[in-house]
Amino acid sequence: MTAVRRFYGEHPAHALVLMLSFVPAALALRELLNERTLDVAGWFAAGAVLHDGLLLPVYVLLDVALVTLWRRRPGRVAWLNFVRIPLAVSGILLLMFSPLILRQAESYEYKTGRPIDEFVGRWLLVTAILAAISALWYAVRVAFVRRAAST
Repeated sequence: MTAVRRFYGEHPAHALVLMLSFVPAALALRELLNERTLDVAGWFAAGAVLHDGLLLPVYVLLDVALVTLWRRRPGRVAWLNFVRIPLAVSGILLLMFSPLILRQAESYEYKTGRPIDEFVGRWLLVTAILAAISALWYAVRVAFVRRAAST
């Protein structure tokens, strides 16, 4: 057991759960490849090029700008992650659901019977809720720090 932990770095159960998590992903990929092989291959290629070549540098530049701003005005409670986390989650949701949010999924409405127009509003609502929760959490943290400083 210790040899496995030393080699892998975690408990062997971690490796097992990780390997098992690839099963549903492989099944979904198999279904996608059976249905639309060229579309899926193009999606993966474009996703790799767009993400790694265009979006990743944008993420890094935004994060560098946030860290620079934070270093200039850190405040009593570090606000950086209260901005970073809701933006990251919102960005991930945008990437995952971009065909629906941007109304590019032509067959969605036909296959599900649900309108595609509702995704923009839902994404904006989720983003607003994430920002509100983060702002509320930050305000609570600031209040605790002020209370601790005054006593």
